[in-house]
Amino acid sequence: MKRPVHLIVITLLAAQGSFAADYDQLVERGREACQKEDYFEAKRCFHKAMALLEASGAEDPRMNKARENIAWLNVKQKNYTEALEMYTELSKRGIQRNLAFAEIYEAIGKPMEAVGYYEKEIRAESFNSVSRTPGPDLAAEQRIKELMEKCVPLLKKANKPKEAEKMSADAKAQEEKINKVKATLKTQ
Repeated sequence: MKRPVHLIVITLLAAQGSFAADYDQLVERGREACQKEDYFEAKRCFHKAMALLEASGAEDPRMNKARENIAWLNVKQKNYTEALEMYTELSKRGIQRNLAFAEIYEAIGKPMEAVGYYEKEIRAESFNSVSRTPGPDLAAEQRIKELMEKCVPLLKKANKPKEAEKMSADAKAQEEKINKVKATLKTQ
């Protein structure tokens, strides 16, 4: 017996709506579990949400966010190997998380790798600061200074005293730049 096409379409749309609701509920439960610091439950919810996306067959744009949620949870649980794998997969998909890489490498005792990613983030923040606003972006300038300051002890730990001294000087110069901008803004 042939079914009318409109009934098939309605059935498919209802299933799609149910899928979206299930996915959204899992993500919301995962976020709530994160807030309660129940990372095991959060990870379970995010994995189920990702499985729903994978089951749909098509590459869903939400898949990268699901991967990122799981990678972040791996960092919180100190599962650094799994976190690096997830962030590397995201990088291959064009999503770069320099700070995540830097913090993981710092946590596992690889200071120069951490510094490399902090420096990438400094360059990205500098570029974004210039392209975002016509004038100085104080928040971005402050963030650059903070990233530079994070590099100093890592360079010292890696037995790179000259590089640490230069980075420290750069951070101080950044602080002076910020103070000048603040002074200029106060007089306007």
